[in-house]
Amino acid sequence: EGYSSNIKSGLIDFGVGHDEKSMRSYVPHMSQVGSAGYTARIYSSRNEHETPTQIVSHVVTDPNENLISMYFRNHFFQDEIEITGKDNPAKLHARTFEVDKSSSSSAVRRDNG
Repeated sequence: EGYSSNIKSGLIDFGVGHDEKSMRSYVPHMSQVGSAGYTARIYSSRNEHETPTQIVSHVVTDPNENLISMYFRNHFFQDEIEITGKDNPAKLHARTFEVDKSSSSSAVRRDNG
């Protein structure tokens, strides 16, 4: 009988919770992935009290082709990896996020000193 295994991060603000960030790519660094592969999902939200919305769902079947390109802008991001099947071993070593801080500024965030 097959089963699902999930690992999900908390909301990530990349050190700056009040500014928007642009997420350009995501790479889960996995090893020992079985033939069934895995599904990587990305969620985002405007603040830590909002329920995150799924923005990406990508099935990775080739461990050498694990770069997930995207372009989304929001304040917080969250990732999830799901592995399904029976005897589908996997190890997560690291995750790489390509994120740029937005240079926009609103009247609320501006410091006019």
